[in-house]
Amino acid sequence: LAGLYLLKKNAILNVFHLDKKTATILGVEVEKEQKKILWAIVLLTSTTTALVGPMMFFGFMMSNLAYLLIKEYQHKWLFSVAILLGFLSLTTGQMLVERVFQLQINVSMVIELVGGLFFFYLLAKEVKR
Repeated sequence: LAGLYLLKKNAILNVFHLDKKTATILGVEVEKEQKKILWAIVLLTSTTTALVGPMMFFGFMMSNLAYLLIKEYQHKWLFSVAILLGFLSLTTGQMLVERVFQLQINVSMVIELVGGLFFFYLLAKEVKR
């Protein structure tokens, strides 16, 4: 339900991308909407952590990969691409770990490793700016 709520709020998220003053001028109650959206994010994060386990970098990786792939900041596309990337990477990763490499580890271990490396890559990229 929280995911559907955020998809419904994609226009407001696009306005937030401008700045706080512009959002206020356009009639958005910024503080009120930010609190609602943050609660939806908290609900999504806690639910996924309870269901999947603490794959800390997975959501971070998928959202940043979506930002890298989609050059525009339309949140309806970013959400869709991040969800698709998440699904494809989890299923492909699990298949590769179990079937191709025949390893007896969880795909979450691989995701943590790749996520950590991706995090350092993004940090290095920001430092160069």
